[in-house]
This record gives sequence, C-alpha cells and structure tokens, in this order.
Amino acid sequence: MGVAKGAHIYEFGDHGSLILMAPIQTPTSHVSFTWDEGLTWSTMQISDTPVVVTNIIIEPKSVA
Repeated sequence: MGVAKGAHIYEFGDHGSLILMAPIQTPTSHVSFTWDEGLTWSTMQISDTPVVVTNIIIEPKSVA
C-alpha cells in the first residue's frame, strides 16, 4: 500500500502528528498533508504557479 505515486519529499511535524509531502523534482502548486498518521490526506495550494519543492521545514528552528 502506498500514499502517493512517484517520488516525494516529506517531513514530520508536531512531534509526528503532522506529515507533509510534495512531489520532488516535479513542479507543483500543492502539497499534501495528514493529521491522522496517514489515514486521510488533504491538499493545500502553496503557489499560484508551479514550483519545484526541494526542502520542507515545519519546525521554525529547523536548519535547512
């Protein structure tokens, strides 16, 4: 069983409660996220024009 097709970049946040992912090496204007350990997923628009996501930082004090 998989979450999404293709290569994705992901990050855990809120001590594991939040998982956020986006396609890697493919321009996108949306990211996917879950608050229930992957049982259900939602999408959120992050840009009007597609961008290539190279890093996801959820915690403000994280170092890229």
